[in-house]
Amino acid sequence: KYPDETIAAQFELSTIQLPHELPISLPSKLVEQRPDVREAETQLHSASAAVGVTIAARLPSITLTASGGSAATDFSNLFKHGTIFWNLASNITQPIFQGGTLLHNQRAAEAAYDQAAAQYRSTVISAFQNVADTLHAIRTDADAENAAIKADQAT
Repeated sequence: KYPDETIAAQFELSTIQLPHELPISLPSKLVEQRPDVREAETQLHSASAAVGVTIAARLPSITLTASGGSAATDFSNLFKHGTIFWNLASNITQPIFQGGTLLHNQRAAEAAYDQAAAQYRSTVISAFQNVADTLHAIRTDADAENAAIKADQAT
């Protein structure tokens, strides 16, 4: 019974069937769905994006601005020839005199990426090992169940 006095659903152990054969691609699909692997993958993507941001911070920044319109002292003259104006401007800036800060920020981001990649590899290897151990346990349980059934039938 559960704490709220409801009775748990009844089941027979004999109704539970282990799979006869598992597909070869199953371990990869199981590993792909694990939360720890997804978290490590997210951290790796984040570290990769941080490297891109630090590289972009070292590059020149280019800005293009354009505007246009019409100007007149009287509304009736607003759309006549000669009242239209336009403006085009550009700006380019390059970070200088940073004392190597931007370069060191990039190197730190690259080191963080390398660390995230190593953590991802470690997490995936551990996850594959866990999945392989679980699949081996399922196979062992299936063999033990089959042996018990054969022993029961022999008696």
